[in-house]
Amino acid sequence: MRTNIYVPAKDPLDPENFYADAANPGSRRHGVIVIDGKERAATLQCVHCNCHFTYRKNRGDWVCLRCNGAVCGRQACVVECTPFEKKLDEYESGKRPAL
Repeated sequence: MRTNIYVPAKDPLDPENFYADAANPGSRRHGVIVIDGKERAATLQCVHCNCHFTYRKNRGDWVCLRCNGAVCGRQACVVECTPFEKKLDEYESGKRPAL
């Protein structure tokens, strides 16, 4: 006699599973994601938009070949190479109306 065993799938929104493919970028890490007192993932900071993103194993490493910095993968960050510090300088001098 054959019996079917139901094994529930892991919830992808559960913090244990959501960051299951997060990798440790080593000494390049710029921050961490902490949930319930446990470190779940390391983050890197995009040099173009200054946002933090989770470094994933299967995603590959996005590096801008012009400024040699880690980028988050958004289309604006990948296509255009304008480092955030340059944007700040333009904003302070009045050449850029907003960040």
